Amino acid sequence: MLIKPYEKRISIRTSLMGVTAKISKDGNTWEDVAEKDISDSGIGFEAVGDHNVNDILKIEFDVSDHVHKMSFACDIKVKFKTGRAEGKHFYGAKFQNISKSDHTSLAVLIELLATRYPTLLMQ
Repeated sequence: MLIKPYEKRISIRTSLMGVTAKISKDGNTWEDVAEKDISDSGIGFEAVGDHNVNDILKIEFDVSDHVHKMSFACDIKVKFKTGRAEGKHFYGAKFQNISKSDHTSLAVLIELLATRYPTLLMQ
């Protein structure tokens, strides 16, 4: 699908089975997180670590259809945090400093997986 520069892309936020992610405050110590939803502009995830709203974290994540895999790395800014059971929190974060090409690739990949392969959607 070709998006003309003046068209506004509609973000699809969805939960996909083929997403793995890890976050870091310092770029050295990484924590695996459980992705709950993802779009081309941000990610929702569960984590054991205690992070605050407006924290800037590093994230590395893969999106896969179990045949092909794309990897992404950028910063995220924590926009909200809610408490969860078992010491985990749910976070909503916005991608920061994501390259234009990664942003476009992620948007197209999420749209493709969400619309063409509904079996990859988490219930």
